[in-house]
Amino acid sequence: MISGVLQVQNTPGNSEQVKELVATRIAAARGRQGIQASLEVLWRSVPESLPVISMPLDKLTYNPETHRIKAQRDFRASGDRAIKTAPWSDAAQDYLGELLAALPVDPSRIDPDFDKLREDLKTYGQKDPGIITPEGILINGNSRCAALRANGSTDMRVAVLPTDWTWVDIALLELDLQMRRDHRRDYSFINLMLALEESVNAAGTENAEKAFRLKRSTVERNLWILAVLRDLVERSQVEGSENSLNLRDFETDQGKLEELHRTYAKVYRSEPVAAERLKESRLLALLLTKSKTDLRLISDTFATDHLSKSLPADFVVNPALVVEVEIPGLGVSVTPPTELDDVTAQLVAKAAQARAKSKSANPNEREEAKSYIRELDGAVEKAINSAGREDRLKKRKTAAVEKMTAATDTLESTIADIVEAKSKNALDEEALNEALIILEEVLGRLGTTILRVADASGEGFQWLERNKANGAAHL
Repeated sequence: MISGVLQVQNTPGNSEQVKELVATRIAAARGRQGIQASLEVLWRSVPESLPVISMPLDKLTYNPETHRIKAQRDFRASGDRAIKTAPWSDAAQDYLGELLAALPVDPSRIDPDFDKLREDLKTYGQKDPGIITPEGILINGNSRCAALRANGSTDMRVAVLPTDWTWVDIALLELDLQMRRDHRRDYSFINLMLALEESVNAAGTENAEKAFRLKRSTVERNLWILAVLRDLVERSQVEGSENSLNLRDFETDQGKLEELHRTYAKVYRSEPVAAERLKESRLLALLLTKSKTDLRLISDTFATDHLSKSLPADFVVNPALVVEVEIPGLGVSVTPPTELDDVTAQLVAKAAQARAKSKSANPNEREEAKSYIRELDGAVEKAINSAGREDRLKKRKTAAVEKMTAATDTLESTIADIVEAKSKNALDEEALNEALIILEEVLGRLGTTILRVADASGEGFQWLERNKANGAAHL
């Protein structure tokens, strides 16, 4: 859970100087008359009241293990390397400061929420204290520290942890504070899943549920999504190429991925192989940035019924890419059963690789990847349009029957309502009579319409014919 570097070199170089300053300020605060400021946190499963003091910003250090920017750390290789090898160096700390202010989906840009935080601090000041170790390492309030520094502030109010802290204590505390969601920028979609995974690995699923205040099914869903995304990242890698997708590339896909999981789990209960087909087809559309509405049109038969008819002939892919596919989160492996399933799985890999190469520094490689994506996107778009037409036709075919079934269910429940109303002497028979007259008229028009437009046989149609022959008033 905690990097080996931090276990060896777990405090900054100025730790002793900062510890002396912290101790002096805590003592000074306790020596003043009146109530000392404090912050209560859950520390090792027990409420703990931490002393609050003001500290110079230049004495505080960003936490290299903060979950807030886990998925963004590899945005710049040199910065990530600095964090891993020398987490307290100026290079590592400057890079952490950049990431704390950055947009999770695109760390090259400033997050608008960070700008809002800066403005709020500038206008209203700091409302809640951050939390530091006695050595000045920020456990909570990393973003606020970055915002205060960007505003030109000199000091920050912080609560101080006990001196016997460990990195495991810190990780659990940070997660607990984040789950309260009371005074900070929320973790991004990917970073929250990474934090959840760490919590499960460190303390078990049950403890993670409590720490994150999540149901078991929600924990499992997030771990499943994370496993699917890691698989996509791995499939995007090509030997000899530096380009690959990153987890942060999927920061904006939360809704699509959560819906994919729901549909996948539902299908998997009865047809595991069909669930895998559905997943691969939807992942292909996801990589091509199709909308959530488009993804809903993709069923487990999408590749057979639609994609196969729109896919260009030259999109035959490398048979070497056909591999056994692991179903993330379920501990089961399934080999795609048909040649077309193989093609879909391979297209997902090719699309992931092309999307990664579309950001290549090599202009030829970049343009080739974009050209491939455009052609594949066109084929998938045609297939989705075909699936949409089929879906609309299916809805038109079943709409009348579904409405009649719903009406029948309503009439069925009405029987019990009438009996109950009569038993309580609360039946309005005059109103019931008027409702029956309307029902007779509607049933009459319904029966006449069905006999006129339907060319079918069966007990239901025979019942209508008999009533018509007998001169039933409503027909």
